[in-house]
Amino acid sequence: MHIRKTFWAALVLLLLLYIASQFIKDIAFTRAAAVVLILIVTGFIWTNETLGALSITRSAREYRQQAGQIFNEQFNVHNKGRLPKLWIEIIDESGIGITHGSRMISWLRGLSNWPYITHTALNKRGIYDLGPTKVIAGDPFGLFYREQIIPATDKIMVLPYYEPITSFPAPSGYLPGGKALRIRSLEVTPYAVGVREYQPGDPLRRIDWKSTARQDKLMVKEFEQDPEANVWIFLDASEDSNEVVSGPSVKASTEASMAIYSLGERRMYRLPKEPFEYSVSLTASLCDYYVKGEKSIGLIMAGQGLFRLSPDLGERQLDKLFEALAIVKPEGRETFAEFIESQITPVPKGSTIILISASARTELAYIVRGLKYRNYTPIFVGINKQSFGASLGNEGIIAELQFAGIQTLTVNYGDSLGNIGNMGSFE
Repeated sequence: MHIRKTFWAALVLLLLLYIASQFIKDIAFTRAAAVVLILIVTGFIWTNETLGALSITRSAREYRQQAGQIFNEQFNVHNKGRLPKLWIEIIDESGIGITHGSRMISWLRGLSNWPYITHTALNKRGIYDLGPTKVIAGDPFGLFYREQIIPATDKIMVLPYYEPITSFPAPSGYLPGGKALRIRSLEVTPYAVGVREYQPGDPLRRIDWKSTARQDKLMVKEFEQDPEANVWIFLDASEDSNEVVSGPSVKASTEASMAIYSLGERRMYRLPKEPFEYSVSLTASLCDYYVKGEKSIGLIMAGQGLFRLSPDLGERQLDKLFEALAIVKPEGRETFAEFIESQITPVPKGSTIILISASARTELAYIVRGLKYRNYTPIFVGINKQSFGASLGNEGIIAELQFAGIQTLTVNYGDSLGNIGNMGSFE
């Protein structure tokens, strides 16, 4: 129970009327004092009971959406008591950003519901609680009010923003099929390399019936991994490379958060002016590109901790990648060069490695050049921090890698991620 300033004014008035009734023998003062006292008592009882029969529920159809989309949520305010609620203030304290779930409801009749739908622009990836919800109600005289906090029961996962990529340059110097990996695969691939005798547990669909008929015993085909599909993305999630730079990043985020429906259409979403957000969105776009192209894609990064997902196909793999990218933060302790050196050994030789980084450290060029001589195919995608307001860019790294014959791509603030393969940025 909280007391408003009007209560003290009413209390002073009550005392004055009581004193006046003692010195001035007029029944009007006594009646006026009684009325003020009744108002105070009534307001106290009303406020004390006003939230007892009130419940608020929140629900949504989808709890996994992409940054830039509109999240629709339904609030349902239910008055389970018979007495009406004159006014109720609902405050949505979700950490999702600028929400529109707060409402002021006047005159909620007894045994009735008040449903309403909110539309919130999802500005930034992450996992957010849908709540808590604060409810404030009071008496009709404005003397008292009560607060109730309804804890969050649901969460929403905001997946990273991505754009469909129309094309992405293949590694130069290799045939479309890629480089033979000589690595046996448990799955059926287009690369059948021989036959062997059937063993218990082998799937029947791998039996080669011609070889079985010739040798008079069950023979099964052996396959190698598809070299074209063996693509790894190394994402730079280190603090060293992704420090916050000067610039209107807050303003850009605010504009994105206000991208609500206008005349039935959603305004264009803009990524926050942060290099790491561009790195994550570009990684998500590439994952979507390779999975839809029926190519295996894997991801290695170290933000809050090491994340390593081996290459695989299908929408399930894409879901795993997006979920990991939704929560990663640039908190890695190693520099990107140190991270590559420590994590490259288990990656099969002949793999294509896409490195995405905003680092300006010159030793990174040395590490990336070394991948080429270790029988990998590196593609370096550099996020130019100068376009975000930083004083130092990655021109030196890009020039050195181009001189070594490694394909590079520079991404600037405002570039269209979906059009990177057609921008002519690859050198």
